[in-house]
Amino acid sequence: FLLSLVYFKSLNAQLPTYGWRDHFDFHRIYSICQTSQGNILGASDNGVLIIYPDGSMDKLTKLNGLSDFGVHSIAYSNQFEKTIIGYKNGNIDIIDNNQIYNIPDIKLKNIAVDKTINKIIISDKYAYLACGFGIAILDIDKNEIFATAFIGENAGYVDVKNVAFRNDSIFAATSDGLLVALLNDDIVDYNNWINYEIPGYSALTDIAILDSNIFVIAYNGSSYDLLKKNNNTWSIVKSNLNSNANLKSYDKIYLNSKDNFYIISKNGTITDTSHFEYFNTNDFLISDGKYYFAENTAGIEKLSDNKFTSFVYQGVYLNQAFKIKNYGNKIYVTRGAYTLNHNNLWRAGTINIYDLQQNTWKTKINWQGLDYNVIAIDTTDENHYFIGAWWKGIYEYDSTTVTNEYNVDNSPLESLLSSPGYVRVSGLVFDKDLNLWSLNNAYNRPLNVLKNDGTWKTFNLPTLTQKKTGEMIFTKNGVLWGILLDDGFFALDDNQTLEDENDDIFKIIKPYDDNGELIGTKYFCLAQDKNGDIWFGTNDGVGVFYSPENFNTDGYHATRIKITDILNDSLVTNYLLAGQNVISIAIDGGNRKWFGTNGDGVYLLNEDGTEQLAHYTTDNSPLPSNIINSIAIVPKTGEVFFATAKGVVSFMSDAAEAGNEFSDVYVYPNPVREDYDGPITITGLLYDTNVKITDVAGNIVYETTSNGDKAVWDGKNFDGRRVATGIYLVFCTTPDGKKTFVTKLLFIN
Repeated sequence: FLLSLVYFKSLNAQLPTYGWRDHFDFHRIYSICQTSQGNILGASDNGVLIIYPDGSMDKLTKLNGLSDFGVHSIAYSNQFEKTIIGYKNGNIDIIDNNQIYNIPDIKLKNIAVDKTINKIIISDKYAYLACGFGIAILDIDKNEIFATAFIGENAGYVDVKNVAFRNDSIFAATSDGLLVALLNDDIVDYNNWINYEIPGYSALTDIAILDSNIFVIAYNGSSYDLLKKNNNTWSIVKSNLNSNANLKSYDKIYLNSKDNFYIISKNGTITDTSHFEYFNTNDFLISDGKYYFAENTAGIEKLSDNKFTSFVYQGVYLNQAFKIKNYGNKIYVTRGAYTLNHNNLWRAGTINIYDLQQNTWKTKINWQGLDYNVIAIDTTDENHYFIGAWWKGIYEYDSTTVTNEYNVDNSPLESLLSSPGYVRVSGLVFDKDLNLWSLNNAYNRPLNVLKNDGTWKTFNLPTLTQKKTGEMIFTKNGVLWGILLDDGFFALDDNQTLEDENDDIFKIIKPYDDNGELIGTKYFCLAQDKNGDIWFGTNDGVGVFYSPENFNTDGYHATRIKITDILNDSLVTNYLLAGQNVISIAIDGGNRKWFGTNGDGVYLLNEDGTEQLAHYTTDNSPLPSNIINSIAIVPKTGEVFFATAKGVVSFMSDAAEAGNEFSDVYVYPNPVREDYDGPITITGLLYDTNVKITDVAGNIVYETTSNGDKAVWDGKNFDGRRVATGIYLVFCTTPDGKKTFVTKLLFIN
């Protein structure tokens, strides 16, 4: 397909209703190139980082033109002024002026092998793609795959890391060693490739050629060495390189490895360049005396006149997002934490904070902590919050500074194993008095409270010991509900007397339905809706506890929602999201339910869960992954943030939190111009407001009910035709008819 637009400067305009935006991070850059306009381009997981000659930055992602996620390699053809982008799944985009051409041939090819495009080397009218299976040759002029070479033994697959050219020969650094063919021969025929064995080395990871000298990075079974071949002799130039060491050939050979950068003459002499002092680099380029390094964790570093300049487009660090939460004007995202079976992921303790007003991200890494998980925010100060980790315990923050750490040494928190580090905190929540309740995973005393006076309270709950625990919430009537991964849920009503356990009511609740059937066997998430009901996600769909205040009554049970749909002209009834791992839930301002799954994207259901309103996946939206770890909704605007396994994106929904009065009611856009064909949003409404839109003569052209604060109109009348130019009145009325509001809209057809 053909997508229009690319190298443009982004505008920080208001996100329209049904609009998306990404919050991708560009700390990790795999490949780098430079265009004829002087732009530096860096290939990152979720897009391309653009550095303009004036030092400003932009990004290119699926939201503004790219066809996919998982960018891994990039190259530029000066002859055709085109940029070639290679993906981990074999997909290819070609940028030509302001258009993007997608070439999905490799991606769609039915081969059970790694399709990663490792490197792209331009030679005349062709781009040679070093792939996980062989070499694909792209005709840059025609924007099409010219040929595919399977050059392994007997035309088998072989992982090609890079290619280089000398005179009339092509050299391939592969997992099977150094393969060479004559360009005048048919290089698609594997019989025309010769394996040049290098004694003592089994595989190559990179290659560069300077004059008649061949330089390769080769693996000897335990480490990587830089070798040089002149005539028929191989010699070691540099030993003990790291696995992502890389080479480039300019006037000399340039080598990056292990936080060092080396300049090597064609005879193999190494120049000391330890003063470079840069980081973990995947690629680099040299232009006009300037060095540009594609870093693994620091974006793009430019070295000019012995001065480093860093270029990082900020988002959620390394696009790894686990839990996400909103409070006030901030979005908080942790990077941890654990798998569905509660195993550690061993990620550095990272908190990302997004300022909604400034549209800026801040990231703070605590290298002493690991696998940050759940977040609890002080309702009197959005800069004061606590993070429960899957390693060592609880961290208290003031803005981005750790002020306290609570672990086995200074709190009742317990370690799962003999190592004091296995303090796994799954739940953190404040009560109305700002006491911090914590849930410790699989311990003798799992439920503890850090009181607002700084002392601790521990609950003695024998039936809760040695359980795998999850998150907690306080219901509107002050009852604590928590998740037990294998055992359902628990509820604790302390009757608002924290210190007195004699009046406490505690119960473990297995989610059986009214037929005595268990809903799911694993339990991942829960949320209370505006009616007070608790919705929960399992490994077999969704359930709901109606009237949770009655949890301790005889016969109390959960309910499964049934959905009837049409399949092959027949009515089919099934349970809501049956068979799905539902791992996250959020309730929006219209009391609608957002369900995030572990592999099938996110579902939006109506208030009672009986109607599917939307289903967003990587195929029909900018979601970078179908694993939706967590969901947060900004009440005031209705913007929905999705923390996925590969980054964070947000979506401006048509529902927001309603107030108690008609305040600041307005319509946008207003006026509606003749070339606008998007949603027209009325905001500032009350819950379930009836909205009628009429012309000045009083003829009703549209009627709807608000989703909380918002109502949306498509600019068409009941017959589906765009309305005529004129002034339109918007009548807003509460369900009981006691409150009304009227505003105006100018519509231009």
